[in-house]
Amino acid sequence: MNNVCYDLMLRLSGAIGGTFAGTTSGYNYYIFQEPATPDNTITFYNYNGEDLSCLTGEFAERCNVQIRVRNNDYQTARSIQETIRGALNVTTFTTAASATYFVNREGVATDLRVDENNRAIVVQNYNIVRSI
Repeated sequence: MNNVCYDLMLRLSGAIGGTFAGTTSGYNYYIFQEPATPDNTITFYNYNGEDLSCLTGEFAERCNVQIRVRNNDYQTARSIQETIRGALNVTTFTTAASATYFVNREGVATDLRVDENNRAIVVQNYNIVRSI
């Protein structure tokens, strides 16, 4: 079974029925580690999971994922984050491995100002339930 971040990345890149791939032309996707270059990145971080199997009788887990967008231009970073939100918020999808995801946005996108290279960073957190 894939990591939750990997499946979300595939969803956004269009590999699991998403329609997002053309919007992020020129972006690079990363999971858990964001390199110093390139400038335009979308990075996925997974945190605080819990097993829900005891409640459902089947494999199920709840976790949180943070998606971080970095760009040289603040408005572009914000726009990409809003597009991601539109693609993922309150959505359900199933992967090739028959994992079903329910994705819900947590709060609003947060601006982290700029990094040491003056690149804008905008993050958004999501609550996710995955079942098989």
